[in-house]
Amino acid sequence: MKKIVSFAAIAMAVFVCSCGNTQKKTSGNADNQTVAASDAQTDVTFAPLENYFLKNTVSLPNNVNVLTANNADAFNNLLGVAKTMTNKVVEPDFAKNSVVVVAYQSTNVATTITVDRIALDKNGVNVYVKTQKGETQSYSSTPVAILTLPKQTEGTVVNVFEGENKLASGTL
Repeated sequence: MKKIVSFAAIAMAVFVCSCGNTQKKTSGNADNQTVAASDAQTDVTFAPLENYFLKNTVSLPNNVNVLTANNADAFNNLLGVAKTMTNKVVEPDFAKNSVVVVAYQSTNVATTITVDRIALDKNGVNVYVKTQKGETQSYSSTPVAILTLPKQTEGTVVNVFEGENKLASGTL
């Protein structure tokens, strides 16, 4: 019963947030703006999506980029499968979920992006990340965090924060 009430609350909040939003551009840069967090935030359930990589045909114009996929075609244009003999690749259910990719520019420094939490407020879906940098590598890689969100958040602005610094935004 609590799940139904929570789901209904999230769905109503998403509806209110998305009424005036008609923009569909999915990448952008916020030039590391500092934005105060809203008082009324509701946590959004998300699931990390593992064993995928960002295709090298995807343009990343900014230091931090938000890419989204609401269907299998958009998803397959963004991501490839990183299948090995021992891992399990889970395909997203686009009837229930949308996919958000937080992608940094390619770098030769080992970089891990961890999603701490996702919250919904009047400004949209806020993804809170932590970035950990390691040693210099002899190759370049593109750091990504890939996750699924409930389909009810579709059409909502996605803001990526590290602490209170807004790193990027896009539209789900």
